[in-house]
Amino acid sequence: MLETSMVQHPLVCLYASCSLAAAGILLALALLADGMVVFDASWGVLDVRAHPLQKHVDAFFQGRADWLAGASGGEDFDDRSQPLAEINIMLQSVEGKEDLMTLKNLQFLRSVEKRLMQVDGVRDRCQKNIGAASGVAPFLVEVVDPDRDTLALARGRLPGDGSTVLFRGSAVAVEGAPALLDGGRYDVSHADDGTIRLLVRHPSLRQQPVDFKSVGDVAPGSLLFPAEELCSQTLSLAAFALPSPAEQRAAVCNGHHALQRVELAGGRGAAGKMPIPVLQPVCGCPTDTLAGASNISACMNCDGKFGEVLRCSSSALLSGNSKASEEGVRSRLAALCPDLGAAGSDASEALKLDHIRRATLPASWSCLGPGRPGEARSFLRSSVAVGGPLGGHTKLSRLARGEQMDELRSWAKNSLLSNVLDLQAAANAERDGEIQVLIMSEFLFPAVCFWGLLGQRHMNLLSVLAFFAEIGVGADAIFVIVDTWEQSAKLGFGHDTVSRFAWTFRRAGWPLLVTTTTACLCFIVAGFSPIPSVSGFGFFAALVFAMNYLLTMTLFMSALLAYSEYSER
Repeated sequence: MLETSMVQHPLVCLYASCSLAAAGILLALALLADGMVVFDASWGVLDVRAHPLQKHVDAFFQGRADWLAGASGGEDFDDRSQPLAEINIMLQSVEGKEDLMTLKNLQFLRSVEKRLMQVDGVRDRCQKNIGAASGVAPFLVEVVDPDRDTLALARGRLPGDGSTVLFRGSAVAVEGAPALLDGGRYDVSHADDGTIRLLVRHPSLRQQPVDFKSVGDVAPGSLLFPAEELCSQTLSLAAFALPSPAEQRAAVCNGHHALQRVELAGGRGAAGKMPIPVLQPVCGCPTDTLAGASNISACMNCDGKFGEVLRCSSSALLSGNSKASEEGVRSRLAALCPDLGAAGSDASEALKLDHIRRATLPASWSCLGPGRPGEARSFLRSSVAVGGPLGGHTKLSRLARGEQMDELRSWAKNSLLSNVLDLQAAANAERDGEIQVLIMSEFLFPAVCFWGLLGQRHMNLLSVLAFFAEIGVGADAIFVIVDTWEQSAKLGFGHDTVSRFAWTFRRAGWPLLVTTTTACLCFIVAGFSPIPSVSGFGFFAALVFAMNYLLTMTLFMSALLAYSEYSER
């Protein structure tokens, strides 16, 4: 049946096979261009991150290194330093005629972002920022016990054992550093007598109790704010163009903005110091809020600028202002094109704006001049970070990234994929042909891709070598098929092309199938190697060999028959 169909319609089969191969090439190019599939030479033959021995090697070198409290220490040892994945929302103009940077389209993008955050499991896996819990009264510090390093709180109210609190107040400096830092983050441990101890998270996987020297170490009226975590703001043009100043002010003043670190005596790094996260005081915040400034000259100036400039906008997820006007949106978007030559221009703010432009707009987009943003008629992009944090506070905990990504892929396959498809369909139905919404992620693709089922995360350098091996195998298969076809001409088939083709197809097909099967089995065995580069090469080579056999027996056989039918005669 197959041979007859190929003989009767050789060109159709030829074009179909060519289309299949072209579709695969275009899909690969599209995925590479979009970043969903990554070729990284650093993940080549030296990629042994998942090998059990590598963990021992990392532990050995990490143990030799100093626990520095500088730039390489403060951020790396944070329990939020785990690499995260992104869920991207693409807003596209169907015909390329509509400007996407309008109030209507940005509000639509904002609504899609909100619905994505409500998808089951997203908030549990989002990147979080810490701040004071809203609607929960802070705890007033009454008595300091320096002998037991404990604090007694007013009215017997205690934060949860093991919870996190943020200190607001002042403390006496001990040995060059205060016992507690204004805006500092501390863990809580209950004592036996209804008091609490505050613990500092230490880089070396332990919690160090705060050491009080006298009852006067903490000033009267100091507060401990119960901490809460909010998902980070989406990296989106809509979040920038549609802020809510009132919510931004509340979030920034409660601590949901970027953390900075200071050095606290008692660490194991340089000069016996270690980093502790603190929140920067902000001008314009009431003094009874977490980020309220006790010294107005030393705070970050956000008076009248909440929601207006990046440095006064919270990175916690906040709802956009639904009452925004078209003029307000255009004025905020005009900030994307600052006049760098103007007096008083902020270079750091310009760099942040440049990052927003690169992350959310197409590369072809440009400013028409200072304060004059161009139109976006192709697409807008926003992204939500998901995946962490993981437990542990050292660089070594990054070795758990493989387990983290496995959990993400399982969640994507079992839950996220169907919810995203439903959300995508509902959003597209709302704008019926005008605007198209596409939601994608690096871990959504393996959920529907056979390559992901094999557990492969990267196409490494060693995998490319399979192509060179396949060139030789494919050429050998072509020689076998051509020789068999020429033999069939001498067996008396005459003009019975169907019988001749069937004989050639079966005569050459079975030996090639046996050799391809044995080669694929050998490569599959190599695919179960614990070394990622060898495993990737094995599985990839097996897929390449199988696809080579399929295309040889369809594409090349159809081309050979078409040549015989239309050229030789």
